[in-house]
Amino acid sequence: MTLMKCDVCDSPTATSLHFGAKSCKACAAFFRRTVAQNSTFKCITGENKCKIHYEKRMNCKACRYVKCIKKNMKRNKVKSQMKHKPARQSTSSSSMEPPSPVEQNNIQDEQEQIDVVNVKMYNEDEAINSASLMQYPNAGGMLEYQEVALDCNTESPQTSEEYYSDNNCGIIPTFEVIEESAIEGELRQHLKCESALNRRRKISYNCTSVKDLFDNNYCIVPFEKSQLTEFDYKTFQGFHNFEYSMHYDYACSFPGYDELSSAGKNMVYRYCLGVDIVMNSAYYTSLLGYEDGVFVSSDGKTTRMVPLPITGEEPGAAQYFQSNEEFQRYRTLICPKIRMWKYVIEPFCQLQVTFEEFVVLKALTIWQFSLRMLDEPSRRVYDYHRNVLFACLHK
Repeated sequence: MTLMKCDVCDSPTATSLHFGAKSCKACAAFFRRTVAQNSTFKCITGENKCKIHYEKRMNCKACRYVKCIKKNMKRNKVKSQMKHKPARQSTSSSSMEPPSPVEQNNIQDEQEQIDVVNVKMYNEDEAINSASLMQYPNAGGMLEYQEVALDCNTESPQTSEEYYSDNNCGIIPTFEVIEESAIEGELRQHLKCESALNRRRKISYNCTSVKDLFDNNYCIVPFEKSQLTEFDYKTFQGFHNFEYSMHYDYACSFPGYDELSSAGKNMVYRYCLGVDIVMNSAYYTSLLGYEDGVFVSSDGKTTRMVPLPITGEEPGAAQYFQSNEEFQRYRTLICPKIRMWKYVIEPFCQLQVTFEEFVVLKALTIWQFSLRMLDEPSRRVYDYHRNVLFACLHK
């Protein structure tokens, strides 16, 4: 496969033409989503001259869309978001009759409801996804990858709906009988993985005594309340290399990871990063900060959420900041935290999950998000470990 440079964001991962322009899948997904939802944007600087580059944490959507058009992307080449399989024809003569006006209205009403649900689900996913990425703004191609993954019509391997079609294993996946020893072994391995990741966080973020690293108990949370420090959006520098290494070790010890293809390992590793940022922040907050109205991120930084801080969207909000750059930085880093608090943290804390339940839910989330990007051999690995993890939840 020959890689080219994207005409829109200069990403070196463009492989073909999308909607008439040479672009990466992230820009193609952005353009498709913008056209399909008929979205409109305003330039974040008001000058309509923002630089669009794949390494930037927050590209201006207005300028990005304008550049897509300038680079010859065609709106009329974007297909409808909704794809429906034709209904199976019956052998009876009645199947050839057109629907009555009442039936036609019911079909249209049902279609409108589906469209509304799809848009709502996408918006919530986008809010959660931006919350996971705002902590690591320098994570290379991860922003580009996440945009691709969240778009249902991205040109990628089969979606989960296609995978579980009538030609494979039916609409509902089948669940094989799992040996009790396999269930216990899988659960034990995931607990060890999560505990090891927490110990790495202890070493990386805290002044931890060596003797505290080698007890025989699982490390459930890497911080104590006294070790938490306040998040400062003005000095935040983004993702550090040791955090890549920390998550790489976690992914390599993930049950089933060694059985994946090279491309499958790449996908699962990327989702380990994103899911860990969101779910571990939720879990640490439930243990250390929720009762006090404090958001605790996966690196031990806190942000007070009760009362909710300003989002930056309020009229005249910019006057509280010394410069426009500081204002934009605040909106980039704090707004995703607010959305994450509302859509993830609060519902998660109400579940009051145990450490074992959290570990299994996290693993299931990683597998489920990775599914649509996995090739056929890797999906067979997914099938088995998904079944085992579901069995773990019922223990």
